[in-house]
Amino acid sequence: MPSKEIRWAGVSAVNTAFVAKLSWKFLTQDKNYWVQQMRAKYCPPGDFFQYKKKQTDSWAWKCMLRTRDFVKRGVRWKLGNGHTISFWFDNWCHELPLVEMIDPNRIVNNMSQVKVKEFITQDKVWDTAKLYQVLPQHLVKLVLAVPIPVTDMEDSFCWGFTGSGDFTIKSATWQAHENLKTVPESWKFKWIWTLDVMPKIRIFLWQLCHNALPTRVALLHKGIYMDPICPACSLDVEDIDHLFVGCHMVKKTWDLAVSTKWLSSHPLSHFLSSVREGLHGLYSARAKDLTKVVILLWSLWKSRNALVFENEIPKPMGSLVRAKRIWTEWSLRTSVFNPIHPHLRPSPPTPKATKLIRWQSPPGGTSKSILMVPIPLLGQQQVLS
Repeated sequence: MPSKEIRWAGVSAVNTAFVAKLSWKFLTQDKNYWVQQMRAKYCPPGDFFQYKKKQTDSWAWKCMLRTRDFVKRGVRWKLGNGHTISFWFDNWCHELPLVEMIDPNRIVNNMSQVKVKEFITQDKVWDTAKLYQVLPQHLVKLVLAVPIPVTDMEDSFCWGFTGSGDFTIKSATWQAHENLKTVPESWKFKWIWTLDVMPKIRIFLWQLCHNALPTRVALLHKGIYMDPICPACSLDVEDIDHLFVGCHMVKKTWDLAVSTKWLSSHPLSHFLSSVREGLHGLYSARAKDLTKVVILLWSLWKSRNALVFENEIPKPMGSLVRAKRIWTEWSLRTSVFNPIHPHLRPSPPTPKATKLIRWQSPPGGTSKSILMVPIPLLGQQQVLS
């Protein structure tokens, strides 16, 4: 990695660590006056990881929300009564949550609602029969190794990257560095190239997942001086999350997609932390509407560009109709080239038998001669004698 990129990665890791410290303070320091004010204004600590970003949120709070995935990786839960700990998504029996260690085919809906207490009997022992219904044997052994307190005590958590369990800037910085190192090697958005959409939409999605779309905030960060306020609503800066989720014009489009039953459910619930993570969550959950969501995102981007470059006021129904048309046309095209019914597929061509031909000598008593006749070139005059 070039030296400039190393220095920038170091600055990014330190910045992530300091913002994560604010998030950790918000979760743990009940008597801090700043924490009390933030909790009163936004949400209690128990709702921090589920909080939906709003347009009126302060810049500091938005920065804290961006570190939620990083902070959640560092949280290590200590089992009490199991009422608070998410069975699948919290780090309580291993460094990774259970949902990341099971076969993706086992993933079902409403897994986020399952708590650890549901696998503990009234006698304070693990319900092994219930565990074997949802986990393979090696993960059941991992769960059984976690002791269950005899007394009814609350669940608690600590910072898992230090021996003492206390949050430190040093440990967070090192962990942020590790995350930066592993991103190029294991980019988790490779699935975008397998989506059944037009190639130009895949390229658009690649730009979105790389934070490479030329939004006003992105252009401002690149040194292009311009007003970062969203041109559609003028209420917040135009970054990727606001452009596709936060803007009120965009919300109307999503609502129309659900009300007209083009989408089976509202995808915005998956975009809590960011649009990218929300898309990855939809892919992990094998959501059947993922292709439609991606096409609608691209249509919203087209409407935004029409506003910026042609002063065309975006219409929620117009964005939805464009997405429906693109999805229908692409579905018809793929159905023609990849028909669903096997009997409609053209039968493969029958291979022709190869016939070998070789020279044979003439029968006895005969001879072959080659007659060479000169052919005059085009335009050349022949001289007759």
